[in-house]
Amino acid sequence: MQESRRVIGYYERAIRTYNDEGDKPRKGFLRVLFEDIDGKLRKINEYEHFDESEKVFQQDGFGECQDRYLKKVVRINAIKNINADKEGQTEYVTFKNNISECDPFELVSFLNISLPDQLNLDVSLDSLPHTKYFFVLDSGIAYGPFRSEISKKTLESIQKDASFNGPFEITLIPARGKEYGFNRIRDSYIARFSLSDLRSEA
Repeated sequence: MQESRRVIGYYERAIRTYNDEGDKPRKGFLRVLFEDIDGKLRKINEYEHFDESEKVFQQDGFGECQDRYLKKVVRINAIKNINADKEGQTEYVTFKNNISECDPFELVSFLNISLPDQLNLDVSLDSLPHTKYFFVLDSGIAYGPFRSEISKKTLESIQKDASFNGPFEITLIPARGKEYGFNRIRDSYIARFSLSDLRSEA
């Protein structure tokens, strides 16, 4: 049995082939962000070499998985590519049964955008948030946590075209306390903190 490496990434780009099933591409690339090494998440290639391109090639079910996860981060069991020595090949590949959803409390992300008006939380982004929960980063101050609701128009665009790359229209929704795992936080509460303070504690 081939040794696998556990990495975390998101769906990036589909590859069209002659044997695609309908409008669902079978193959494509995932962008890799982190590797799980001894139970700790390490930035890809920083602790151990993984792949120069920081990508994994998925051999089957790409469009199906892309629809399911909608650009959210996923866990990937990647195995060594026997064709890695050929030009354009990634060092590791994966399959649809080796993809699983990340724990929503394991990772959060930051959106570097202006904090919208509280009466209108609709925003247009160049890319979707890659985690279920995220913070808005405005002039060095983080606000959140939020989750997102994708507009019907954007959802239809993604479903019609697997290579759709924006803009993405979403609504920011304050994450409820119980939903986010902090039972003492009231539904209307939004945290505010300086990113520099967070970095100094890391």
